[in-house]
Amino acid sequence: MSSDLLQQLLDVDQKAREQERIHLMQNFFNLGVSVEIIAEATSVSVEDVKRMVNN
Repeated sequence: MSSDLLQQLLDVDQKAREQERIHLMQNFFNLGVSVEIIAEATSVSVEDVKRMVNN
């Protein structure tokens, strides 16, 4: 496998994981979990969690 193709696959995998992480944050927020708890549990800043769950 060429290094370019491998890098593309790794990039796609990383993007998919990030999308899943955002989806989980949105689900927890919709279930009533506070932004602060989501931020602490995911090691993401409160500001970033707010931005992600409001999109």
